[in-house]
Amino acid sequence: MASARNSQISQTILLLTIVLVLLVGKATFAIEQIDQSNLPAWAGGWTHVNPTAEGRAAMWQTFTPSRPNLTTVEIDILTISPGDGDDTLTVEIAKDGDILATAERYVEDGSDGLLRFEFSQIVLLVPEEIYELMVRDTGTVRFGWKYASNTYERGSRYVAAQERPGTDWLFQTYSETEPAQTKYSGGTGEPNNPYQIATAEDLILLGDSPDDYDKHFILTADIDLDPNLPGRKVFDKAVIAPDPDPNDDYSRYRGPEFQGVFNGNGHTISQLTIEGERYLGLFGILDSAKISNLGLEAVNVNGTGESVGSLAGYIHRSDITTCYSTGTVRGNVKVGGLVGYNDWWSNITTCCSTGIVSGNGSVGGLVGYNYWGDITASYSTGIVDANEGIAGGLVGDNGGEVIACYSTAIVTGKDGVGGLAGINNHISGGRTSSPVGRISYCYSAGSVSGTSSVGGLVGSGNGEITSCLWDTKTSGQTISAGGIGKNTEEMQIAETFLEADWDFVDETDNGTEDIWWIDEGVDYPHLWWEAE
Repeated sequence: MASARNSQISQTILLLTIVLVLLVGKATFAIEQIDQSNLPAWAGGWTHVNPTAEGRAAMWQTFTPSRPNLTTVEIDILTISPGDGDDTLTVEIAKDGDILATAERYVEDGSDGLLRFEFSQIVLLVPEEIYELMVRDTGTVRFGWKYASNTYERGSRYVAAQERPGTDWLFQTYSETEPAQTKYSGGTGEPNNPYQIATAEDLILLGDSPDDYDKHFILTADIDLDPNLPGRKVFDKAVIAPDPDPNDDYSRYRGPEFQGVFNGNGHTISQLTIEGERYLGLFGILDSAKISNLGLEAVNVNGTGESVGSLAGYIHRSDITTCYSTGTVRGNVKVGGLVGYNDWWSNITTCCSTGIVSGNGSVGGLVGYNYWGDITASYSTGIVDANEGIAGGLVGDNGGEVIACYSTAIVTGKDGVGGLAGINNHISGGRTSSPVGRISYCYSAGSVSGTSSVGGLVGSGNGEITSCLWDTKTSGQTISAGGIGKNTEEMQIAETFLEADWDFVDETDNGTEDIWWIDEGVDYPHLWWEAE
């Protein structure tokens, strides 16, 4: 068998057994028949391994379903010759050449086990009619496909050759209702079928289900968390991934982190109310997570400790994209309108905060403490107040990258106060050999006041600042630890920023990404996504 297989296939081979999952009720098994009239003669038990015209492999079979609602195809994969790289497989269901549904899954080199292809919608089939099932290799690795003979029981060994030429072969199917689909408001938590969060009860259930913290979620409706409504409450911890013991003397969070994907889907969560200690926000801590397309409106988050934000208290190796917050956030240190503490290798992009943020130190309109994280194409407005220490309109204490951002927030603090950042420091060592306290292509235009180390753009620090500006009139500050001061009239014309190499819409000398646009003589520059 080995010699026949090697002569048929020269690259990585995947051994596939197909199972159609039909959603009708409780689990029952059925036997479907495979029409093999379309197959060439087998060689060593393999069929349809020749590449298509695009240089990629494809295999297909016809089948006659006994049940009407197809939801899933399952493939048991075994990499016969690992080492040739990863790949992607696509499953198609068709009738008379018309594709009815398609699903795709990434296959890692050396994979061995069951792979589920879940369709985004139920595929309506007519029992006993003929359909086609196609498996395409959308990568470049060839693979093979062979079946168990109908002379064997279900689950038995694979055959090395066609034992009964001219006969059909068994095609195993089963139907089942998956408990995961009723856990929230739908979905299974998989990337192509995320759990659906549609109610406050769904959201609270997620917070109480740490085993689901690595799953995929999508918000399907706006949610009002007003504590005066029935079934709502004032939270004493983060809703999701809270600090398990805020009274513990241990200074770092050590509870289960949220490591999944949460897509806000353009919806909002409003009137989130928290009265607690540390690691507060909708999420207490994110680690290797992705949060996107989410609005938090009229939040009221009050903490007595560190790492307090509206969206998240602490993030690590995570991505936050296209999120915003309004309302009030208060804490002790590392307090931000959106995120309290942005740790290593985290990215915050196309986000904004427009509320009131206050604390004792490292207080920022968007992020309180940016420690080797990246903040890009984001902004803050509103009020930022640090009673005893560092305050910045966008970020309180910056040790990471801030690129193409702005703040018009009113900023007050004590020592280390800036319109954009309170402190911008070069932190030695770490992820690169270069300085990591870097701010570029940013501006600020809010009022700035403090006791010492006060600057229109940045209060103090030894980090790098490139092509940044601040409004000397509105800020009330003529000095800054970096940046260029301009009056209001100059700050509201494009030429001022074009001279600093900013990339604007409808110009190409400074780039073609069209990051900024401006209503000249009326307002300051805005980011491209604000006009969408």
